[in-house]
Amino acid sequence: MAAPSDPLPSASDVDSSSALSSWLAEHQSTCASSFAQIAKDLPRTLSALAFLHDGEGEWRPALEMTLRACAVWRPGRMTQGVSYIAAMLLLHVDCDAEAAFVALANLLEQPLFARLLLRLGPRDLALLFGSFDALLLSALPAVHARFHSLSLRPDMFLLDWLLTGFARSMPLELAARIWDGWVCAGAAGDGAAGDAHATASATSNAPAAAGSTGSGYAGGADLGSASSDDHDALSGRGAAFLFRAAIGLLHFLFAAPELSGRDGLGDGAPFESAVEAVLRPPHALLLERIDQVLECIRAVRVGPAQVQAALTEVARRVDQRQRQMEEQEQTLDTTQQY
Repeated sequence: MAAPSDPLPSASDVDSSSALSSWLAEHQSTCASSFAQIAKDLPRTLSALAFLHDGEGEWRPALEMTLRACAVWRPGRMTQGVSYIAAMLLLHVDCDAEAAFVALANLLEQPLFARLLLRLGPRDLALLFGSFDALLLSALPAVHARFHSLSLRPDMFLLDWLLTGFARSMPLELAARIWDGWVCAGAAGDGAAGDAHATASATSNAPAAAGSTGSGYAGGADLGSASSDDHDALSGRGAAFLFRAAIGLLHFLFAAPELSGRDGLGDGAPFESAVEAVLRPPHALLLERIDQVLECIRAVRVGPAQVQAALTEVARRVDQRQRQMEEQEQTLDTTQQY
């Protein structure tokens, strides 16, 4: 699907909502399948927020407009979970669809999303899950041991947490606090500071890049021309904070007495109960003890250097296994020839 080449009209020329609406209307036919997927995603995005789904209010159209703009700007970038990121941004820019889109576009151009979470190749996933497992073992060996004793694996929950900015599994208040730390740590690039509103405002006059294949926005480098170094994707400060947050959340969940029984994460707990406790932890518990949850996150000693070391070792093992598989296939082919 070809991306449009014409730029979005400047917000200084016309009202931003009407400008965005007109731009999207011009490309309705080229992104019909993406728009249909967005329509399916909307009802389940932050479903607890009634005002976000009020058909007569302004929030639902603004969210849909934000996501449609992203779909037109970067066809194929609309993976499940991006709607949660868009909704969180929209909440921080007072329902301004254009500001939310600009912030979302810039965020999705950052290495963690552009080169890893939204690429999702087998090697990318192996690096993501393997690095997280190694960091969990290093930071919290007891939790790591319990984690594996229950047959839990990072691929069962980590992608869901990261792709939605923790907004699908965690209560909104907690997700927002995690976002505060994420943005300050560098969600919008190393050196970023402030909250999500500041991030969106700072980028509103310099919208995200689309390069030669995007919507015509001018800005950073095109995805295709930039380095695809996986170390850059995972070892930045923003990415390291997300790992810290995930490890801290696991620490809280495994330490909570309310989840220590067989119907949660206790010894001998059924696999289904353990997965449920991690993917859908009780919101009331998390909100009641939100300060303790945040303290668990703060206590995790994981930074870019630790992530880089874990990633280097995991990449070495992944590449070694790949070479072994290729050698085995080559040996098998040679044997079959004779």
